[in-house]
Amino acid sequence: MGRGKEVMPDSELGSVRYAENLMQLYEEQNKRRELEICTTQACQYWVILKRKEEAGLFVPDFFYTEIPGCRAAIGMLSIKPNGDVVPCPLLDVKAGNVREMSLREILNSKVFVDLRNREVKGKCAACKYKDICGGCRVRAYLHSGDYLAEDPLCIEDFYQEEKQ
Repeated sequence: MGRGKEVMPDSELGSVRYAENLMQLYEEQNKRRELEICTTQACQYWVILKRKEEAGLFVPDFFYTEIPGCRAAIGMLSIKPNGDVVPCPLLDVKAGNVREMSLREILNSKVFVDLRNREVKGKCAACKYKDICGGCRVRAYLHSGDYLAEDPLCIEDFYQEEKQ
């Protein structure tokens, strides 16, 4: 994503390696509990944490206080130098321009409302963890051209049937 796509275009992890990396993050978090590992572009990490919590295992404090999953239009937005407002610094989908309309109008735009309501498609729409994950909207957009499409790096079975 971002500049990495241009500098290292063939470096994106496959879905299995991505899932394994998220499990490694959790294992590191479990070992080093004084350090909270909170991801920014790895919404499926929240699913792992939810499953650990359900199993009575350790989860970091931020799990209970931070906005879970993809935060695009929910817990973040970006105003570009020209006034364009996008739901995430890496998601180049213009929702409006603060020089032409109020920020309140932009926050009530279709882009922001759909993202806030997690009006996602494909396997993300059917996933029981949609509300705490939502899939990465940037990855969906980069792979399909539709910011509401399913996240191509999600292996639904891995996150729903993960072994303890």
